[in-house]
Amino acid sequence: MNIEFEKELVDVKKIDDNKRYWFVRTFGGAAYYDYVDKNYIGLGFNNVPYEYIKNAATGDYEAFKTLTNFINNNTAYKLGEATKWARQLISFENEIKIGDTVVIPSLNSHTLSLGTVESDVYLTKETGTFKTRRGIEVFPEKRRRIKWDKEIPKDDFQGDLKNLISSQQGVTNADKFFDTIEGVLSNIFIKEERIYLIININQDEEINAFELSRFLSCLTYFYNEFCIENGIVLNEELSIKIKLQSKGKLALKALAYAGLFGLSTLLVLSNNTEVKLEVAGQKLEGKSDGFLKSLGDFLDKSQERKIRYEIFKDSMEALKVKHINNSIPLLNDNLPDSSVASGEK
Repeated sequence: MNIEFEKELVDVKKIDDNKRYWFVRTFGGAAYYDYVDKNYIGLGFNNVPYEYIKNAATGDYEAFKTLTNFINNNTAYKLGEATKWARQLISFENEIKIGDTVVIPSLNSHTLSLGTVESDVYLTKETGTFKTRRGIEVFPEKRRRIKWDKEIPKDDFQGDLKNLISSQQGVTNADKFFDTIEGVLSNIFIKEERIYLIININQDEEINAFELSRFLSCLTYFYNEFCIENGIVLNEELSIKIKLQSKGKLALKALAYAGLFGLSTLLVLSNNTEVKLEVAGQKLEGKSDGFLKSLGDFLDKSQERKIRYEIFKDSMEALKVKHINNSIPLLNDNLPDSSVASGEK
């Protein structure tokens, strides 16, 4: 690498390609705090024998009929509703896996908690009830243990999950929202051999279209420049997903890791004239040398880079652009060689 930003250690989040994402209802928010406080999720249906669910989860048609008939005859759900909830219970048992991410909503979905699944389904003898609009419910006995990672206001998703949150299913697959969900947890990550960089625009007022245009133009320019600097053939597309209301986010996706790492580093260094960070257990500091000197060397190679950098900084200040966190994602020599070889209920 010619860019010197990679000389210290960093752990960039590499997401398992098989990881899945789920939205799990909380009885209209009534069970939300119990889920969060006791680190679990559940679906209810305590009266349904667990053996019926496990047998149906094997794909056996007769076992599925037994489960559906039991729900139809022993709950308020009939016909199609019973079939739907049978499938929900099977999804909870069979499709959710350890390592998956779940999102749960509070009352009126004002707050969302994101967590990582840590166990298969287990049964608890813990008792307790809570009140819902339908009456008194018993907390679910069939549970999965969750490590909660973050609790955020719904508005931080900027409407991305509106359709998901409006789902009335107990369990809804959220795989197509994975970049939005991961973007809340990390500002830069890798999944399915693509690298994603999440940028926050923290404006309370309307976003100026011309400033946004200048900012996007600089993003694509410096992405190309970092690829050139690292000998990457420019045959990759830089995909930019824009979600902007009064505040918003940009999600950048690319095959060329070095390009987005460079952009990420450039963004952080532009936000801070004095850098202090802790990466992989090591404390690092930089003022006029180190990382900033490397940035200076990069910019000194071209007058156009210097000019564009000033435009870039001005547009970031106008748009109040920030990373989600203040850590600097530096290039990691352990990344795959291909990254630098080519371009309610």
